[in-house]
Parts: sequence; C-alpha cells; structure tokens
Amino acid sequence: MSTKQNDITYNSAKVWQMILFPLNNTATNTYMYLMFFVSYLAVGGLGLGVAMVGVIVTFSRLFDAITDPIIGYVIDKTKTKIGKFRPMIILGYTIMTAILAFMFLVLPKFSNYYVKFILFIVSYVIYIIGYTFQTACTKSGQTCITNNPKQRPVFTRCDAIYNLSFFAFMAFYTANYLAKKYQGFTTAALSEFFITAAIIAGIFTFLAIVALWKKDVPANWGISNDAKVSLKDYIPILKKNRPLQMLVVAASTDKLSLNSANNSAILVMLFGIVMGNYSLSGQISLITMIPSILIILYGTQIAMKKGSKKALVDFTWYSIILAIIYFAFYIFFDYRSVSFAAINFTT
Repeated sequence: MSTKQNDITYNSAKVWQMILFPLNNTATNTYMYLMFFVSYLAVGGLGLGVAMVGVIVTFSRLFDAITDPIIGYVIDKTKTKIGKFRPMIILGYTIMTAILAFMFLVLPKFSNYYVKFILFIVSYVIYIIGYTFQTACTKSGQTCITNNPKQRPVFTRCDAIYNLSFFAFMAFYTANYLAKKYQGFTTAALSEFFITAAIIAGIFTFLAIVALWKKDVPANWGISNDAKVSLKDYIPILKKNRPLQMLVVAASTDKLSLNSANNSAILVMLFGIVMGNYSLSGQISLITMIPSILIILYGTQIAMKKGSKKALVDFTWYSIILAIIYFAFYIFFDYRSVSFAAINFTT
C-alpha cells in the first residue's frame, strides 16, 4: 500500500501490520526479562560466584555493543528468497531458544564446576548473538513496512503498550506465582520460566513475521540492488553525524536505566528487602499499568504532532524529575508499611 503526501509517495503499512510487527521487540524482551534472572541460575543452579557472574554479565554487555554493528552489516548484505529481515528474525529466535534451553534445562545437570563455568560463558555469548539478530530487525524492519513519518509513532505507541503490559504481567507472574510456587527462584522455577518465555516469544515472533510477510521485498529495503556498502562506509556516519551520535547516547542511556530499574536483583532488594514483601512487585505493576498506558498514549500523541525528538527529550526530563521525587520518598517514608491489606498514606 502506498500513500502520497506533499507530492511524496510513501510506502505505507496497513493498520494490522503496524499493530503486529512491534511484537518482535516484545518477543526479544521476553527473553531479556528471563535473563534478568540468570544470576539466580548461575549462583544457585551452577554454583558460580556472585562476583564472577557480575563480571561475566558486565563483559557480555560490552560484547553486545560490538556485535550490533557487525550483525547490522550482515543484515544489510542479506538477500534471500524469503526476504532480508524474516530469515534474521527466525535465526535470532532459533539461536536464543536453543541456547537458553541448554543453559536452563541441561547445564545445571553437569557436575564439573569448570565445565559449567566455561559453557555458561559460551552460552551467554551465543545468546547475545541470537538476541542481536532478532532485535536488530525491530527498527530496520519498520522502515521496510512503512517509511511514512505519520505512521512511525503508531509503532512506538504499540511497542510501548505491549512492553509495558508485558513487564507488568511478568512481574506478577514471577513474584506472585513462580516465586511462591517454588519458594524462590530455584533451578526448577527457572526451568519453568524458560519454557513459558519460549512459548510467549515464539507466538510474538510468529505474529511479527506475519506482519512483515508481504513487505519484506527488495522494493522496500531502501537500498538499490546495485549499491555496494562496506564497513568503512559506516565510519564517517558515526564520526560526523552529530544528531545520530546524540540519538545513540539518548537511546542507550534510556535503555540502561530501564534495564536497571527492571533488573530482578533491584526488584528483590526494593520489594523483598526494603518493603519486606516481594509479591508487592507484581501487584503494583498491574495497578500502575493503566495510568502508564494513558501516559504512553499522551506521549505518542505529542510525537505525532511535534516530533519524536521533542517527545523523547520532554519525557526523559519528566522521568528524571519523578525519579528524584521517588528517591526523596525513600528517605522520608517507611516503605515497610506499604500494604494492600491495610491501605495507609505511604501505600
């Protein structure tokens, strides 16, 4: 479907395609949420040291930064009968599912400490490669579905609502079901968690591929078949494109803060230790989901009218201000009194 605006013909998407394709990001976030709990597997299931696990996870983030441009280059060069992005999405999901099945279901059964240590690192590295293959298609695949600037905020709106709802329900699932059923995040709990995540991610991945199916053709890839792009062509863009550099910094720091806030260790310390009731994590997530969705609708409406940059900058400032207020509450109020059984001012 194409539309014409101001004498410019855009490759526009159908509504259902814009609704379904952002689920690719939710699929990768499903596995990312599972990996928030990988330290429990490494320490409790594999017997690795806490400090060692922290080092491994930290260096894996650095490796992730290296793989992004490399796999992006591979995707640029990919041209198959079933498209450019669909094979990468399928490959990424397959790699993650296979290696995480090994990590969560098989690796804990090994007895040799050093073998488990080495295989854990190798598995984590392979997971990052698979994750990058699939998640890299989220943004690049959007341009394949539509290059209409009026439709871009629709992706953002759907993506934000999906992920907000997903994280809220997963917080409830882990805190109010999984942790209670197994009396903590044991190896058995994490095995069930993986199976659940694999099914959810598989469904989301399938729906995203369906949305992309008729759009993943050379005419929508944005680059002429005769164009030759090498790795060195990326260097001037990264070095001289100041707006792109600022976007990378803004997006990466926002992503870092989001991952930090939703990390399982942070949530356990906040709700389990500070508040003394870890199940509050899931309950509060569900309660705050509705107002959060309303904020998303308002924010994406601003993005449609005033541009994505304006919305990103404004709402980042709002988030910083609210974080400061939230921190002040921790200083002046007793959070151990928070309870839904007996509603009080702090609650």
